[in-house]
Amino acid sequence: MRLGLNVRKSMKVLKVTCAVFIVMCVVAMCSLFIQKVYMYVFTETKIDLFNCQIDSNNLEKGFETWLVNERILRTVFDEARLVSEFSKTVMVTIVNAAYVPFAFSWLCNTQSMGIHSSILVLSTSDSARNELKMRWPDIRVVSLNLSISDAKQDYSTVEYVKIMIHRAELFKALLNAGHEVMLFEFDYVWFENPLPRLQKMNDVDMLVNPVSGTDKTVINGGLIYLFPTEKTKSLWAQLTCKLQELVKELRELQSSSAVSESTNDQTFLSGLWRAGYANISSRELSLDDFADGQWYTTPEEDRKLWNPVMISNNWVIGNDRKIERAKEFGHWFLKDDGQSCDIHQVSKTIRMKT
Repeated sequence: MRLGLNVRKSMKVLKVTCAVFIVMCVVAMCSLFIQKVYMYVFTETKIDLFNCQIDSNNLEKGFETWLVNERILRTVFDEARLVSEFSKTVMVTIVNAAYVPFAFSWLCNTQSMGIHSSILVLSTSDSARNELKMRWPDIRVVSLNLSISDAKQDYSTVEYVKIMIHRAELFKALLNAGHEVMLFEFDYVWFENPLPRLQKMNDVDMLVNPVSGTDKTVINGGLIYLFPTEKTKSLWAQLTCKLQELVKELRELQSSSAVSESTNDQTFLSGLWRAGYANISSRELSLDDFADGQWYTTPEEDRKLWNPVMISNNWVIGNDRKIERAKEFGHWFLKDDGQSCDIHQVSKTIRMKT
């Protein structure tokens, strides 16, 4: 009888082991499939990136919300000038109300790194700006006052592309004004301040971070460092023009409509970069140092050997899942009240230079 129990227990363990193995295989196959599709979309889709014709007069008639107006542009210039008095790098990101918790967590994470005076936040609405300024009054925030929802923005929808068009226009203007610009996002954990290292890499036009699983053919749109060279300005002007061309295609669609990944900012930028548009020169911000969300799915024994400067909380869909994963790995720095910094968790995470 005892033998029978042991056999049943062994069979049960075997079944559980097999089930776990099957799930792991399915996850691995899905991940590989997604990466293959990702590479196809970004590298095989044929798009004419070198020709761009924009009739700005037609765009402005009835479609003002797709363009950055002069008042906002002047405000951004003024704030960027104040940032540049503190640091030669203007760190720029964009946020809506649904992403404010990520902003709070990241600001807690980096509070002791001495970089908050280098930050310029572009908010999609006045409500997001007010929420940020109430908790972090010293952070420079400019409201773009876009006519879009404050709810979370799904990747590659009409509203998402509208945000990216505004971002590209403002980056073009900042580069033309001579600013060194770092594009960053709030869904990251930073272990140390990377600015001193990045600022020294000024023998090229731009610093780019590859996307995992794409053989370094696709640029991470959430981490780019731009030096205001003529080549950078030329490439970014072309990117902005290609994005503005999309207005003609997207203006009749519903705001939540999906947009093909073959026609968005990351595709266009990666294509121009791969093609060496304007003879652009670049240096890679390696995934060893500037890791993306694949770090979270790497086996623990391999993660222990990894010592990144920062990690992106990407490769996962949905704000709730992002927050859940960040908390699981100790990369969430807000207490349950949604306002207070978890200083203990911050001190366990960051590496301060001595």
